[in-house]
Amino acid sequence: GWPATTRSDAGEPERQMEGIERVNTTQVREQVGCHYFWFHVPRTTLHDAMADGPDWEKALATLGKEFHICRMTFKNHTCCGHTFAAIDGALALKERMKIAANDIEQVKVGTYKAALEVAGYEEPKSAAEGRFSLKYVVATALTHGSVRLAAFDRPRLEDEATKSLMKKISVAIDPQLDATFPKQRAARVSIVAGGKRAEHLQPTRIGDPEAPLSDAQLVAKYLELAAPVLGEQKARALLGRLWKLDSEKTLAA
Repeated sequence: GWPATTRSDAGEPERQMEGIERVNTTQVREQVGCHYFWFHVPRTTLHDAMADGPDWEKALATLGKEFHICRMTFKNHTCCGHTFAAIDGALALKERMKIAANDIEQVKVGTYKAALEVAGYEEPKSAAEGRFSLKYVVATALTHGSVRLAAFDRPRLEDEATKSLMKKISVAIDPQLDATFPKQRAARVSIVAGGKRAEHLQPTRIGDPEAPLSDAQLVAKYLELAAPVLGEQKARALLGRLWKLDSEKTLAA
């Protein structure tokens, strides 16, 4: 988890934490209007997951000028984002080859280093480990067609067909794709089935600004999450309002 921080303006000394880099950006404090605005970044979490040696000044250069809420990523899978390109590539390849999961003889996934480091569980024992297992999420996608909430229920984690397919999956760093990370998060997937081999390069994650989800995909995800809580009828009624939110006179219920 994230380490606790203390407030300087409360008269408490800041904690000196091993492995933590503090970034003090005057420009950020002035633009945001805070007297004390600090980033406490654990090197073993955000640094490793996102990139080596991030340039924080560059990351904050457009603060107040560009609003990245207009370039949001909509997660299409309920697992580690570093696995998304591999999942998308595997599903695209399966559809192109017109094969079933039990036809598959071999799967190779090439991607960037961080994906293998962060999502490296070989034999996940829990839902948390499953979400960070590149082999598991690719295998369950190929076996069941998606990686949503049900993918991490105990029956799915223990599914023999998925476990069998995991043994046929190998993962490795693709130097070309690793060189473009973090600007690009891609995966190269190859599948051998019925003695035939095909390959697919997934240049970005479906749901990223460069490859946004379709309206149908957004609706499907919304209903999967909202219907069990609100009920199908209320969820669809709310969905109708959400699609017309820009023309609503009031947001009151």
